[in-house]
Amino acid sequence: MSVSSPASPDAGRLTRAGRIARPRNVNAIKPAGETRPSRKVAGDRTPLVIATGTGPTGGWRPAVIIEADGERNAGYSYTAIHFTAEAVMVAYCAGGESDGNRLARLPAKRALVSGVVERQARDVIRAGHEVPAAALAEIQGLYGVFSFPEKLLQKIWVRGDFNRAAASTTTGRRIRIVHPGKWNLLGGPDFLNARLRFDDGGEIIGDVEAHLRASDWDSHGHALDPAYDRVRLHVVLFPPEPGRITRGGGGREIPILVLLPLLHHDLEEFAADEAVETLANRAASRIPEELGLLPAPELGVLLRRHSLDRWRQKVHFARLRIQRLGWEAACHHAALEILGYRFNRPPMLRIAAEHPLAEWGGGEVQPDELYQAETGGWSLQGVRPANHPRTRLRQYANWTRQRPGWPAELDALAAALPVASAEVPTREARHRNKFPDLRERLAREVGGDSVGGTRLDNLICDGVLPLVAARTGFDAHGIWFHWFVGDLPPVLMTGLRALGVCDGRAQPACHGVAQGLLGWLLQREAKT
Repeated sequence: MSVSSPASPDAGRLTRAGRIARPRNVNAIKPAGETRPSRKVAGDRTPLVIATGTGPTGGWRPAVIIEADGERNAGYSYTAIHFTAEAVMVAYCAGGESDGNRLARLPAKRALVSGVVERQARDVIRAGHEVPAAALAEIQGLYGVFSFPEKLLQKIWVRGDFNRAAASTTTGRRIRIVHPGKWNLLGGPDFLNARLRFDDGGEIIGDVEAHLRASDWDSHGHALDPAYDRVRLHVVLFPPEPGRITRGGGGREIPILVLLPLLHHDLEEFAADEAVETLANRAASRIPEELGLLPAPELGVLLRRHSLDRWRQKVHFARLRIQRLGWEAACHHAALEILGYRFNRPPMLRIAAEHPLAEWGGGEVQPDELYQAETGGWSLQGVRPANHPRTRLRQYANWTRQRPGWPAELDALAAALPVASAEVPTREARHRNKFPDLRERLAREVGGDSVGGTRLDNLICDGVLPLVAARTGFDAHGIWFHWFVGDLPPVLMTGLRALGVCDGRAQPACHGVAQGLLGWLLQREAKT
């Protein structure tokens, strides 16, 4: 294991896979080959990590973080591990400075044997051991393990939140998804009466089944169930092993479509967005109960800490997008996605993929035609007129006519951004760094004065600043923290008002505090 000597290790044997899982806490994380900690971590019993291996002295896979609270003097100890037929369960004592001691809490976490994380599951499979089918994958992310449920894959399929133009089966057959089918929440295939067109034949109508892994088809016994006789496409998240074939009743071969290489986002970003969406319409009644009792300075520290985590995550996702698409296309995709608001991001991303920025700047794109081409893909219920996708497409068409090379202009403007501190009051930071002037300059020089209001603030906070930070390394966290709020889920605005952290005078509502509250809510949901 590439970690330093543990403060309080524990180990247990996973007999069905012939491996050992060992939770432990360490005082630093080290790259392989180093003999001294490369990064000091607060407290002497953090983070808590887990690894699997074949024995006490060798064959250990890289350690995976279970929990790593950034709070000062945080620590984890007294670990206990237990195995069931499908899962490994870990319990431990935890606490930090806000708890008063390191034994204040007793968290328990469950991870499927289909991997403590996905990559360790593949080792078990290659070793020839049976892995139970699961409707949930637990995968290593930026801040530890995150969950990716099968239901989220189904949402991605029905929304078309992937590059449909590049869709092809594992045997190389190109496929056009005319209609994804009706989402079936009862028994039987996941999607009924989908309309599909393969490049070597005409349009067919049939059912679609979605799984995280191709092997789940066999594990669930679908080939023996007549309800699945009309399945014409098997949609999976992870690429199957070479030669894997899905067979229906009578041995009929069913084409496999792998979505992972086609996704518009990293899996962790999908999971994070899904968590935010789940919270968007939740009641905020528990926020003042749980946070309202904290002294104002302590509450401020907590919200800034969670806000910093949210900022780092956004920069991480922006960096992945730039690596995947390049700077110009990354800016183009991010802008259209954010203009799509929460309801219409997938069709906006499809349009971005099919019509690059050069087409928009050259006047080749007609926004009304693009809107009509996506008929059936838009979600219009509950959408305010200002956020109607046709309106947003027209705005972006005007934007790109005014500023056809706007990513390059953003690149040049980045050098003039001020350095702001998240530690000073928002009113002071905005006054000192002339935020209103900066907002006007970004709107004019980058956006051609085509987008304004709260949507402009979301474009700046969710797109412009993370992209600039990811590309240049510039620390834009202070600007992002104190920036104007933009559009927020009602649960956040209600929570901020209930906590009294934004009084409209010395501390007006700002993006960073709202994101800090969101980060705290997400962490609480993950632990419950």
